[in-house]
Amino acid sequence: MIMSEIEVKEKNIKAVIFDNHGVLTRSNSEVGYSKIAAFLSVPEEVVVTVMGRLTPFFDLGELTTDEFLENIIRYTRAKRNLEEFKRFYTCCYEPKQEVRNLASELSKHFKVAILANAGIVFDECHKNCGFEKIFGENIFVSSKLKMMKPDKAIFAHVLKELGVEPEEAVLIDDKEKFVEGARRIGMHAIWFKSPEQVEKDLQNILKYEYV
Repeated sequence: MIMSEIEVKEKNIKAVIFDNHGVLTRSNSEVGYSKIAAFLSVPEEVVVTVMGRLTPFFDLGELTTDEFLENIIRYTRAKRNLEEFKRFYTCCYEPKQEVRNLASELSKHFKVAILANAGIVFDECHKNCGFEKIFGENIFVSSKLKMMKPDKAIFAHVLKELGVEPEEAVLIDDKEKFVEGARRIGMHAIWFKSPEQVEKDLQNILKYEYV
């Protein structure tokens, strides 16, 4: 699926921006909720409800990692201590190898970045996945920026940091509302469904071909 050598015929696009959970790594619904529920020995629907309520505060940096995880333990009534849960949580997300490889290949021709609605714990997660080797310093996390997708301010901030105009960037995200938010400020955007679909859509936008 991943291209080996690419001839870039047009360079109207200068940057490709990836979401994390659901694109570069498996999302909560794909793997995280079930793993967390099993670890905590509580029903998955309880984990989904509790995390759904807490995550927006975590992603905006209004809860520290310890506070976020302590509240999950508290509200799910799990019999786990904070330290063991913290060790587990930072390692429970799995990278999608095909998408990781795609980002690595694109980095040879374009600026690549991560834009994630995530808490501070994301630093540890992306180190475990080796993303800094691909994205370098171009990793933008909502809890540090104190703003979240789909607010136009966070897109504008990332574009400024990358030194590109909206029409020169592509966002790849698994949330339709984030895709729509990016398009509203003039960015290209792809609603992620599968690695194969994303590569096909990128071919149409980036104008690359196999050689």
